[in-house]
Amino acid sequence: MVMADLFLKTRHRIAVAHVNYQLREAESHRDEDFVRTFCSKNNLEFHSLKAETTKIATETRQSVQLAARRIRYDFFKQLIREKAYGFVATAHNLNDNLETIIMNLVRGTGIDGLSGIPLTADYLIRPLLFASREQIMAYADENQISWVEDSSNAKDDYTRNIIRHHVIPQLKNVNANLENTFEDTLTRIKATQNVFASAVDQLRAKATETSIGFSLQIAELSAYRFPEVILWELVKSYGFNFDQCKDMVKKHISGKVYLSTSHRILLDRKTIILEKRIDAKPRCTEISINDKNVETQGTSLILDVTDAQHFELSPDPNVASLDADKITFPLTWRTWVPGDHFFPLGMKGSKKVSDFLIDLKIPVFEKQNISVLESSGNIVWVVGRRISNRYKVTNDTRKVLVIRYTPVSSEIVF
Repeated sequence: MVMADLFLKTRHRIAVAHVNYQLREAESHRDEDFVRTFCSKNNLEFHSLKAETTKIATETRQSVQLAARRIRYDFFKQLIREKAYGFVATAHNLNDNLETIIMNLVRGTGIDGLSGIPLTADYLIRPLLFASREQIMAYADENQISWVEDSSNAKDDYTRNIIRHHVIPQLKNVNANLENTFEDTLTRIKATQNVFASAVDQLRAKATETSIGFSLQIAELSAYRFPEVILWELVKSYGFNFDQCKDMVKKHISGKVYLSTSHRILLDRKTIILEKRIDAKPRCTEISINDKNVETQGTSLILDVTDAQHFELSPDPNVASLDADKITFPLTWRTWVPGDHFFPLGMKGSKKVSDFLIDLKIPVFEKQNISVLESSGNIVWVVGRRISNRYKVTNDTRKVLVIRYTPVSSEIVF
């Protein structure tokens, strides 16, 4: 209500949005009516939403608090989009910031968590973040501003309330000037955060694009005193936790894979590779003699037959040139499996596909996406890598089967 009063004293076009979570029965409706009346008296556009918060929390398996947060911010985004407002202003204050940082500190956090609530974030602004709760109450009294109190604020049902009612008073017994001291400390933390973020950005710029995403040399991390912290800052947005990063740096077991819900990290010799998870089922596609373009799981094979006398060999590993007369249809295009073997072009004798991929130093992630093309049960091509010596084009070849492979496009993740 103080923030609304302050905005009314400016020339900005403003409106008010209110969410009734229907969690406190009659009190929830009282709050909505109170805000509606205020807007009516001040000729303000009023947007309201009644939400079935408990039901949504149950259906989405979230806490009521998280469900409520999602509901209100989705509502805000909808209003921004439909009504063309410039910003959403929320009335977070200095004490909210202090409570947030204490909660983050107790739960475990990095420097971002110690920096508190940002002043701006995308379409959000928090114009009262500088003011203490005591200052806001004093302004309300001085300007005779009415408000209604959420009764749940007086309870210890939530972690924030426990900190507000019990932890902060004890800290103020130690330092009566706690809010002012905290504000100065927060300024120094934010300055440190900027310097730290610059160092992380410099390291991120050293990440190298590969066919599967991005890789980073372990040596680049070793230049820092706490490499596990730097690594966590790089990968935390992809769902990896600090314990995983400590394990990666301190143990560094080559070939080990770490998973988040959306991504995975491979420690490959001297390199850290991060890739979006693609938990696809094994490929197995039959290709008939009439098929010219076969697509599966985001990849494709284009087949064409040409006379040997008009043929030019392509150096592209994604193009296979095979003696068409030695090929028997239908072909089988499938994911390779342990035990597969073939006769690699340029080598004598047979070799396991697994050993062939090791010789090429193919990372674990890429191995999972490798496929083979079979004719009558024999591998004629490890797709995108090497054809079989038995199906190569020779001086006796009359017709050439040319197959072009289009791999999955890489996704930038760092």
